[in-house]
Amino acid sequence: MLVENGQIKCLDEKSSCFQDRTQEDFTHIALENGHVLPGLVAFGTTLGIRSLSSESSTGDGSGSKSEDALNEKRLRFAKYGIHLQDRALARARIGGVTRAVTAPLHGSGINQGVSVGLRTGANATILENGIWKDDVALHLVIGQSARDDETPSVSSGIGRLRQLLQTGEDTTSGTLGIYAQAANGSIPVVVQVFNEDDIAQLVLVKRQFQSVNLIIHGGHGAPLVAKPLAEAGIPVILTGNRGAPDNWEKKNALVGPPLTESAAKVLLDAGVLLGLGLSMDSKIHGLAQEAWWAGKYAGLTEQQAIALVSTNIDLILNSQSEKADAGALVGDFVVWEGNPLRGEGSVVASFQGDGKVSDCWPDIIDIAV
Repeated sequence: MLVENGQIKCLDEKSSCFQDRTQEDFTHIALENGHVLPGLVAFGTTLGIRSLSSESSTGDGSGSKSEDALNEKRLRFAKYGIHLQDRALARARIGGVTRAVTAPLHGSGINQGVSVGLRTGANATILENGIWKDDVALHLVIGQSARDDETPSVSSGIGRLRQLLQTGEDTTSGTLGIYAQAANGSIPVVVQVFNEDDIAQLVLVKRQFQSVNLIIHGGHGAPLVAKPLAEAGIPVILTGNRGAPDNWEKKNALVGPPLTESAAKVLLDAGVLLGLGLSMDSKIHGLAQEAWWAGKYAGLTEQQAIALVSTNIDLILNSQSEKADAGALVGDFVVWEGNPLRGEGSVVASFQGDGKVSDCWPDIIDIAV
């Protein structure tokens, strides 16, 4: 494989790749069982917004207990609060994660805020290379965790969501705010929701507001309404692909093989565009293995499995805008020695879509796992 200016120019026999070049012009790295994968995308973590889950002073903060969800001036933007130097980002790098989508920390209410797209590179900073997209999606929460003084019930949360989108539709200003962008589909609306009946309510919302790019996040009960989701064109970023339900909202979630089919298989068989998210940052270095597990029980190839945590996330968020020269592959990619899907790989080098090398042989010293 020949990489030039951060882009894969050739993947062929050595004689073919160096037909018009001399090998002396390049740095040569010999690998045993080498693999090339897209850069992985961590969705739904607290990367950059909180360093230690047990210590609130290491995070940006989660806002007041009750906020007016319809007041756009109260919206929180993760791009204003990220810190890019912590151990969780180092763990991400050794797992082949080149980018992350981080929303503001959720306190209560339905309105979580606007997420940011950040890079995990060792040299990434706020001023240079650290942010690949300022405003990725508007994040909302429906369910028991969203109940507060303003939305004391799940039903009032659904009502608030409808009011928010209606407010966006009614906006006639030349400068469109986040709610107007959400209503016309310019920015995705990511709703964290677990229960199948609450998800069904969101299908009804999508039928009424067809321009909205509505995305389910969490989705433990999504397999139970997989066909309506597919028919409505609602993608799912699933955090509940395996493991037993841990609260009442998730009581009907599929526990997976050998007792049931996996949630990923049911959704994919129905035709739902699927990505995988993480329920906790501690698993971020094993994101590729999570994809392998999902692919194994959904009958996917390795390429299809790794897409669940890379290119599928970009498709869901409409965020892949990087371009390359004619004939070159586009986007972040990572070179591994060993197969990361099998848990045996180590990162050799990570390349950004803009042609820069973001990391080489990531340092794992002092990384808390």
